[in-house]
Amino acid sequence: MSIETYYDRMSLPSIHRGAMIDKIPKDFAYKNFLKEYDCGSNVYFWGDYGTGKSGCCSILLKKCLAKGNLGYWASCTGYVSDVMNNVHFDENTSIFDRCREVPILVLDEFILRDVAKERETMIELVIRNRVENQLTTIISSNHNPSFLKSNHPGVYSVLRGHFNIVQVAGHNFRTQV
Repeated sequence: MSIETYYDRMSLPSIHRGAMIDKIPKDFAYKNFLKEYDCGSNVYFWGDYGTGKSGCCSILLKKCLAKGNLGYWASCTGYVSDVMNNVHFDENTSIFDRCREVPILVLDEFILRDVAKERETMIELVIRNRVENQLTTIISSNHNPSFLKSNHPGVYSVLRGHFNIVQVAGHNFRTQV
């Protein structure tokens, strides 16, 4: 199977397939974290728009694939929509089940401002389930941990103690070569 076929199977967006550690400048603090990542720990990447959080998720997902661990990429909005509409990953597996059971899940664009409580709860539940079942979850978000602690304590309580929290700043893979 070609690498592109694996990327398709994981739903890795084509815009993020070219993200590589080598493209990140040496002086960026999170670069060492990416290099040393072991494919077994949960990660919460946070930072401003356009700073490379999704690119970092892609790097880790591809790193895990290179070690034989197949993952799945879902935007948080897409996950909620797919679950509510009973969309299937394949003929035997719903997106809901795929996201609960895949060894490595990327939840991209975890944004909670002005969202329905139902959406927040759906995302929190899949994250909690994955933590309880010791499955790796990688999340990108614009929310810093203190915002979550103050405004979404349920989500924050899952992240605290179960996730490496990494601030990403300064490198946009989409605009920089």
